[in-house]
Amino acid sequence: MKNKFFATMLVTFLLAGSTAIPGFAEAAKDTFVVLNIDRPNMMVNGVEKKIDSENEVTPVLISDTTFVPIRAIIEALGGKVEWNEDEQKVTVYLNDKQVELWLDKNNVIANGTEMYTKVAPTSINGRTMLPLRFVSESLGLCVNWEDSTQSISISSSSDYVAIVGGTEVKRSEYNIYLSRAKSDITNFFSQNQITGTPEGGIWNLLINGIKAGEVAKKRALDYSIQHEVLLSKGKENNLTLSEDEVKSIDDNMSKMIQQEGGITALEKKMMEYNNVNLSEYTDFIKENELLNKYLQGIYKQVKISDDEVAKFYENNKSNFDKVTVKHILLLTSDQGKELSLEKQEEVKKKAEDILVKVKAGEDFASLAKEYSEDPGSKDNGGEYTFGRGEMVKEFEDWSFQAKAGDVDIVKTSYGYHVMKFVGASTLEDAKATIRNSLVNQAVSTYVKQLVDSPAFNTIKNQSVYDSIEVK
Repeated sequence: MKNKFFATMLVTFLLAGSTAIPGFAEAAKDTFVVLNIDRPNMMVNGVEKKIDSENEVTPVLISDTTFVPIRAIIEALGGKVEWNEDEQKVTVYLNDKQVELWLDKNNVIANGTEMYTKVAPTSINGRTMLPLRFVSESLGLCVNWEDSTQSISISSSSDYVAIVGGTEVKRSEYNIYLSRAKSDITNFFSQNQITGTPEGGIWNLLINGIKAGEVAKKRALDYSIQHEVLLSKGKENNLTLSEDEVKSIDDNMSKMIQQEGGITALEKKMMEYNNVNLSEYTDFIKENELLNKYLQGIYKQVKISDDEVAKFYENNKSNFDKVTVKHILLLTSDQGKELSLEKQEEVKKKAEDILVKVKAGEDFASLAKEYSEDPGSKDNGGEYTFGRGEMVKEFEDWSFQAKAGDVDIVKTSYGYHVMKFVGASTLEDAKATIRNSLVNQAVSTYVKQLVDSPAFNTIKNQSVYDSIEVK
């Protein structure tokens, strides 16, 4: 009976279910330093530290080059810095690499090779300022710049997708969310019957002018950013997984292993679907459980008053207006072909006879089962509950104008409907839905504020991000 179908895609970063494999050791943590132009502090693996403890000299831009007092940064990364007063020379060491620079001179020596910098080291407030990217990359470090926030990340590893507030988004984590994003988009295409496949497959199709593959990559990064932000907040609040929670994870994984026919088979499936191994998947699931634990705590803190619910209902009443009616349909067509006028008059007369029985108090459900030609409702008493815009116009108009006890006959393109009004929705019917919606809205706003806060600036590892192919 419904004359249109509308499908939308609801995307969430939370993953349903949780599984894990016990007994895998955590990988050694790389060092990540994040700093901002004109800010005195930096983040070292998510911990805030001073860049210059004495003179409060901050990173500055000179001729599009970031200059910094580099000692604290290099030491945080495991290196050391030496200053030769007589030569006005700085020597920076990290592992087996070495860079020598002179104050106010463009010539440098990087790993034994003489080179020249665009802008010479300079002195600001008694601090020697060095070109950050040149020195860092000469030492084998990975450097990335985010123009929108004027943020810089320096790391000992280059195999990551982004830095979020001083914490890395690992390739494995991103790969899992990329699989989820691809699934979201393929489901969207399927629901909307989008089947065009240009050269390169569906990932070259455009969504709001952007290739589907790029949309998937961006969405996966958004999921990953939310993951790192909520995980960081969970750890900040000293949340951990209980023994029972860990046991539940292990039990679920054991079931998965059994269902797939062993660890090898399961790991193969994980590689095919998520491009991660079991150890990486386990780490991800444990993190996901922890961040969900934090998020559930936030949900419990949100309180929505009855007044807020009532106000929302009044302001959006059309979205919640629903009616329940019963009907008995007598078709005026046969296999898509309209009946003759004479036959239609016979159908109308039959509908009028049924209406007489309804008014006489006969059971409507029994009459629907006996006479109705609507297979979608005849076995449930002919009943439909629906909102505006879901039914054919004549059917809908009568239903939303009727009152308790009303019965009548309505003619539509389907035929004649013997109608009985059952009832209309009220605030009470909508309360639970509205309350849940307002809670979700409040939590979403809170998460967005966290993600957008300076503490969780995101800096992409551009070369890695660009190298990721969606196929």
